[in-house]
Amino acid sequence: MSESNRQWRKKRNREVAAKIGREVRARRAHLVMTQAQLASRVRGLDPSLLAKIERGEAGEKTPLGVWLDLAQALGWDLDRLLSAAGIEQ
Repeated sequence: MSESNRQWRKKRNREVAAKIGREVRARRAHLVMTQAQLASRVRGLDPSLLAKIERGEAGEKTPLGVWLDLAQALGWDLDRLLSAAGIEQ
């Protein structure tokens, strides 16, 4: 993979993570939950990791199971979370 492709991929990953993070934060606020309350409902998620997710800083390093459980804790499935963030599947 060329350097320009790697840079594009990193940029795209950051953009996707930021979109998902905004949707997680918005949905959590809609449900009137604190980060600690939401994190307590998701196995393997502590409030500091949730804060990183909401800031778009934890995408690639977050296990898929956490994403699935996070979506469920928000009352969504993973497809709904990605759709809310405007990500085509």
